[in-house]
Amino acid sequence: MMLPCDIVSSLCSWTNTRATHHFRDNPTSDPHRFIGRTWVNVTEDEMYVFLALQLLMGLNPLPSIADYWAHNILCQGPPVFTGPVMSRNRYMQILRFLRFSDPDGVRRGVPMTRLDAYFNKLREKCTMYLDPGENFAVDEALLLFKGRIHFRQYIKTKRKRFGMKLFALCPSSPCTRGYTWNFCLYTPTLFDEMNQVGDLAMLNKSERVPVYLMGSLLDEGRHVVLDNWYSSLQLAEYLLRRNTLTTGTIRANRGVPENVTCQRLAKKQAVFARRDNVLVTKFNDRKVVHVMTTKYEGGFVEKTRHLRGGAVEMVKKPTVIQHYNELMGAVDVVDQLLEPYDPTRKSTAWFKKVGIHMVSRMVLNARVIYQILHQSPKSISVVHFIKTLAHEILCECSIGYNVLVQMQKESKPPKKNRRTSQPPQPLPHSNVAPQPLPQANVAHALLPIPATDKKKRPQRRCRVCSADGKTKWARKYCPACKEQPALCSNEHFQAYH
Repeated sequence: MMLPCDIVSSLCSWTNTRATHHFRDNPTSDPHRFIGRTWVNVTEDEMYVFLALQLLMGLNPLPSIADYWAHNILCQGPPVFTGPVMSRNRYMQILRFLRFSDPDGVRRGVPMTRLDAYFNKLREKCTMYLDPGENFAVDEALLLFKGRIHFRQYIKTKRKRFGMKLFALCPSSPCTRGYTWNFCLYTPTLFDEMNQVGDLAMLNKSERVPVYLMGSLLDEGRHVVLDNWYSSLQLAEYLLRRNTLTTGTIRANRGVPENVTCQRLAKKQAVFARRDNVLVTKFNDRKVVHVMTTKYEGGFVEKTRHLRGGAVEMVKKPTVIQHYNELMGAVDVVDQLLEPYDPTRKSTAWFKKVGIHMVSRMVLNARVIYQILHQSPKSISVVHFIKTLAHEILCECSIGYNVLVQMQKESKPPKKNRRTSQPPQPLPHSNVAPQPLPQANVAHALLPIPATDKKKRPQRRCRVCSADGKTKWARKYCPACKEQPALCSNEHFQAYH
């Protein structure tokens, strides 16, 4: 897991410090019904159990946290949410005082003092365990939050629209998709911090973000893919001086030559322009798009496009756009994997939501590393990985969970062996009569075999076919005969009688 003991130990220390300060400064206040008046320092095992339960909440969403421990048959959590593993009040206590930095170092008006220490530890682990490879993408993710914070962002193209913006650098290789290599949270002081790094002051704010995230990856001949919020001719030339290639869509007012922007193109038509090592492409398909690259050459590739109604057409697309579509979107893959199992909940404490969100990202990172180490030909699903990870954590850190698992094993009935549990079937022409079916006062006729508790449409071997050495299953029988033989057809019914 990407949360080793040193990070969890820091979380415990910061949480204990905040709880100690609270009970010291509020000795006579009315206690919250979940928190009480006393505090026992949280241990590393307890913190691991807390995080495992938090991940499981993302797999089993319920209206409120208290519902996970409820005994109401209409709305309750899985059996793991019980007192022997962690009580509801203890969980609420830890959640109330959970901190991701030293409470003594928090400064009013500087939001990142609540997350800096935590982020630095996570970045160190993310950049240490995996090399992003030659190609990687930089994009922003939006973490839903509608509380009152002065750095809340609005992005109309995102589904959530309102929230906290997280810049992320993710590898574009198929085997490492889902991994977050570097990240930073947008705050008003972020760009001032970027000015202190190298010569970033010569770039505008959006151009500084990819350079800041790449950090040690510069000057190594790698390739970064960007969208039009970051890309510009100035950034491409800067990265070329740092021996780094780039590809991305670009806005027309960010360095695209005027003779390219003024070109009027018909559908499926493209125009190329080059200056030194920078190639700019304008392509008119469903809409006009400008793409800039310092890696690829001009040219076309033929692709198949499926239209409505099942029609298919062949389209010639510029090569640079094809490569851009293949490599861009690594950040969106992380969002797509996280969304169905998001453990974060609505909260007024924005830093808790970001901190728990980063735990989910670290779980995805651990999943990618696990697949690489085990060289699994089939990708392990996110939900299966979370279940397995939570099980391993709880087995190691919770005695109560081990007791529950043992009790569950003992309460399960032993599996029946089909070969020994079923009564032996009589052989053809044997003197052993089959199990008689309920008698009926009817004449000789071919009727359906009556249903049983176990089978709605039972079957038996046809008596005539068995006499001929064949095996054929029949669903009808003659209830008037003494042996009540099963017969598969009218012809066999006539032959038997």
